[in-house]
Amino acid sequence: MLPTTTRRAACVPVLGALDPRGHEGLTAALAGLTAGGAQGAPVASAVRDLTALPERLVLDALRRALADAPVDAVLLGDPGAARLAWAVAEPLSARGPWIVDPDLCDAHGEPRHDRAVFDAVRDAWLPHAEVLVVDAHEAGRFVGRPVEDLAGMREAGKRLFDAGVTWVVLTGGALEGHAVDLAYDGRDFTEFGADRRRRIGLVGAGAAFAGHLTARRAAGDAVLIAVEAAKAAIGAAIDDALEVGGAARALPLAASLRQAGVDLTPIEVAPPAAERP
Repeated sequence: MLPTTTRRAACVPVLGALDPRGHEGLTAALAGLTAGGAQGAPVASAVRDLTALPERLVLDALRRALADAPVDAVLLGDPGAARLAWAVAEPLSARGPWIVDPDLCDAHGEPRHDRAVFDAVRDAWLPHAEVLVVDAHEAGRFVGRPVEDLAGMREAGKRLFDAGVTWVVLTGGALEGHAVDLAYDGRDFTEFGADRRRRIGLVGAGAAFAGHLTARRAAGDAVLIAVEAAKAAIGAAIDDALEVGGAARALPLAASLRQAGVDLTPIEVAPPAAERP
């Protein structure tokens, strides 16, 4: 009998809010992880726009996720509540690297939580984080001033780095002009520029980006290589976004599924009778 080699995917516990619509949060992060070649172990912290889940339930689920397989990285999204941010930090303290994508603002920059949750993420998570992923809106909420341009992103990056993060990745998709993302390691800023991609009603791209970045980091890629790979993958996914449940979803698996022969042609919906010619 020929010898066989067993291969495994990188394993990543991922904490975040469960979106019942399937648009954002855990669903999008898991899509990014899978597209990047990692196996995600999802732990729900909240049901989006409804409530945070009980602390004991979240911790029990997290312990099961940590016991089930080797942990190559950890992805932390919306904690749901300040107390949960503190509660999950202890069982994860010896695991890592941590990639923190707190997902605390919606697509319009409005906070999903009160100031206590921002403070808990800053104090309980950022000192342990290898990579913090934030957009301009979120960065502004953390540092207490609006981030409106590239200079503002650089200043916010420095202040967030001082919270104990090893790398700060700031995404500039929410700003006007050329889409520029920044990565900062306390010494240098690395810019990742791209032509701006606009999709009306696009949801989930940020969480998918963080998921793909985490997958590549869990597989051993250096942080800058992981950022570049994630940016390219999610940019292509935005170009290939599909209409799902009334929103445009950047599905990072779309290209792979098409290569496998899966028909991903969007379903055509007839307009209401009053709009028909």
